[in-house]
Amino acid sequence: MGKLPLVIAALTLAVPVLGWETTPSNIGIVDVPTGEDFVPIGTVFELLDDGSLGYIPGPWTQSCFILVAVGRTEGGRPFLFQGRLPFTGEGAFAPKVFLGGRWHLLPTFRGPLYYESSGPVTTVYEFDTAHRYRQALSYNEAERIWTYRIEPLEGSGVRFTLTGRAPGTPFWMGKFSGPYIVHGAYTGVEAFDIWGGFWDLGTFTAELSVPGRGRVEARGHFLFDRATHRVEPEGPGKGRGHVVSFSCLYLCQDDLFLALSHSENPSPLEPPAPFQHQARINFPKEGRSFALEWFQLVDEGGLQPEGLRLEGDFAEGRLELDGEALLFFPERWGVSVGAWWDPEGEHVWGRAVIRWRGTVTWRGREIPVDATGWGEFTRFLGGCGCG
Repeated sequence: MGKLPLVIAALTLAVPVLGWETTPSNIGIVDVPTGEDFVPIGTVFELLDDGSLGYIPGPWTQSCFILVAVGRTEGGRPFLFQGRLPFTGEGAFAPKVFLGGRWHLLPTFRGPLYYESSGPVTTVYEFDTAHRYRQALSYNEAERIWTYRIEPLEGSGVRFTLTGRAPGTPFWMGKFSGPYIVHGAYTGVEAFDIWGGFWDLGTFTAELSVPGRGRVEARGHFLFDRATHRVEPEGPGKGRGHVVSFSCLYLCQDDLFLALSHSENPSPLEPPAPFQHQARINFPKEGRSFALEWFQLVDEGGLQPEGLRLEGDFAEGRLELDGEALLFFPERWGVSVGAWWDPEGEHVWGRAVIRWRGTVTWRGREIPVDATGWGEFTRFLGGCGCG
């Protein structure tokens, strides 16, 4: 009996302190993600007997394992990628490659999502609906490399590999133990979506091989979104509707990366903390990174704006950028009608590839910007047409 208190103390220290409070910003976190940040077992997930991941008890709504990329092939053609590993219990998803002016669907994957770890490498993987392919995402913490693969379980078939290196400071929404930032308001219930996690940005090389059609290589910039969402306050598990209204985006060119999240509250509900409004700029060649101390993101209005304006200040400089949507996904953002506070209100979700042009002034030096990146948006237009 004399040793029992020591055992209890050890177990207590191994359990993370979970506080689901909210905060206006977590932009001050500068940690390099660990394998535990990538797959937070014991905080968000539990490892089941079959090696798959499930949620620990709580009002979890979504776990993002999302990868997007913008680049060009060796021949100079535009190359885009949208990938996602659906978490256990979520719907199926087909990764997409944009080549030759159109989207090409890769095999369709669904959960469960499995986990394995070996040394500094942590991997999640799952199988396609026909059980012919495996998609996997691995993170080598020691080398800061993300590797995404689609390959046949046996024989010939489509093969796709994207290897990304993330040299700069990540963009943190928050540690998974909390506090979280407020992502948006739900249209179906009187509650907010809050989230934690990180985005990692960097450069990638990719190779796509299709039997009978050849092989394509590409390079450019990527973003990996590793986030998990909760409901605040805890409420009904169904009928939450959509999350409005947020702008999440990044832009990259070789000498600078920028990531940003901003949301506005179209509902009359008072949030537990001000809606997210944070941004970070990296200068990877110099190894410097700054949180934006002030910024303003505006668009031309409407449910699917084509132009944006971003201005901001950081400790050693300023930026002034104009964004032009080059491509929308889907091409037309589908309009949903109705929110608990406005039965006639219209809202949309969509992504856009945005080209940003302008200037970043850093230490008195003007850096011309001609950068491209993905953005994900929701917009809300009240039934009166006023917001």
